[in-house]
Amino acid sequence: MWNPSAILALIAQGLSYRSSSDGEFCCSLLNDKLSSTIYPSSPSYNASNIYFANQAILHPTCIHSPSSASDLSRAIKLLSSRSCQFAIRGGGHYVPAGYANINNGVLISLSLFKEVTVHPDYARIGAGNYWGDVYKVLESQNVMVAGAAVSTVGVPGFLLGGGMTLRSGEYGFGCDGVRGFQIVLGSGEILYVARGDKKHQELFRALKGGGSSFGVVAAFDMDITPSVPVYGGTYIYPESSIPRLLKLMAEYTVDPDPKSNVIAVFSYATATDTILPAFISFYDGHVDTTSPPASVAPFLSSGLGMLINTAVMRNTSQVSEEVGTSTDYGFRQLVTSIMIDADDHTLSDLYDIYSQEFVALKGIVKSVNLGCRSIPHSAIVMGKKMGGNSLGLEAKGNLQHIFWLATWESPSQDAFIEDVVINRMVKRSSDLTRSRGLLNRFQYMNYAWTDQSPIESYGLESVRRLRKVKKEYDTDGVFTYLVKGGWKIPDR
Repeated sequence: MWNPSAILALIAQGLSYRSSSDGEFCCSLLNDKLSSTIYPSSPSYNASNIYFANQAILHPTCIHSPSSASDLSRAIKLLSSRSCQFAIRGGGHYVPAGYANINNGVLISLSLFKEVTVHPDYARIGAGNYWGDVYKVLESQNVMVAGAAVSTVGVPGFLLGGGMTLRSGEYGFGCDGVRGFQIVLGSGEILYVARGDKKHQELFRALKGGGSSFGVVAAFDMDITPSVPVYGGTYIYPESSIPRLLKLMAEYTVDPDPKSNVIAVFSYATATDTILPAFISFYDGHVDTTSPPASVAPFLSSGLGMLINTAVMRNTSQVSEEVGTSTDYGFRQLVTSIMIDADDHTLSDLYDIYSQEFVALKGIVKSVNLGCRSIPHSAIVMGKKMGGNSLGLEAKGNLQHIFWLATWESPSQDAFIEDVVINRMVKRSSDLTRSRGLLNRFQYMNYAWTDQSPIESYGLESVRRLRKVKKEYDTDGVFTYLVKGGWKIPDR
């Protein structure tokens, strides 16, 4: 989109695209002034440049790893003063290329921000942590937070993108459990913004789902609850049970139990040429499998012919580790999603679209999945109760989060796979749900593909507030013009 004001701002600030020689200059500057900078020739470079999806692995000129908020502040201040382009890596779970990495520039890695400290009513969690590690530390001190279902997901991207948790029905989105952010602005200023802090309340709200457009968050203070054993694991069924499972899952999302969370994944695997239904089941409390809660019981029916059941009473960290083992690293990935109003039959129609279209991907992909999870209305209510967030979610009832994930090896297949998934599977599904009045405008940032606009989907009022916050706290546009990656706030 042509935007004269943005061009004038670039000229006024002296900001411009940088060549590889500028990247070398910026890296040299960091190394001379701050050290903790490695180059491609370093043995640790590749280990510091690992991402969930292979296409996200780019070629930064150097990788800088600050170890404190003050170190991070000095680095950002130095880079912004010289108009150096840079990227920020938290856990490396963003899938689209260039959203958390950079070619010919500086990659700032938050990998050394490993603090997990428990206070009487909150836990401080550094931005370099993965959720599985966080859970283990918290469990050792008998407390818990509402974080990601997958152990290998990083803390910062998950929370800044909203964060769907296994406990969303009880506590809202992950971002709703954040009571304070330690953030480094583009000027290098370090701020602490907290729930109830009137001076920075709009920034606090903006960081809850608004992404990385305002600064770099070094630490998150999160509400804690007592750590108790939970019921969790995976149910795997035969392909023949899919029609019944689709009906059960749809019924579950229409009337979910806030303490329960079921994530349904239908996965076509080329290796076996079959569709495998795998359901992640979670219940925040004790479950007697001889007399399970109403939300769990239907999925345990003997008539479904369950092949594998790993669900037992265990710690949250163990549930997240099991889910984490099912994620594929070292491949190219595509992930995208839509949100719809929950009803009791549309999921079956979406599965029909998926099963018709994945045929074109046989022998090309490692796997292609259709998934569904429930977003209870209670999660939206809780977000408002906890000071509001940026997501702009509006719904009178429960929602279904429908997602697709494709995994493959060859870059030569990128365009074809994207065409099948985005232009056929997702487009047909969106058209169908829109025609039924079910399609919600909301797009989940953490499951968004490059053709989507998650921040814009939050609605005019939320975007207006985010734009105002950005203008106040990122006056020079550091996180628009120098940090190219990530989801940006629309200019208008």
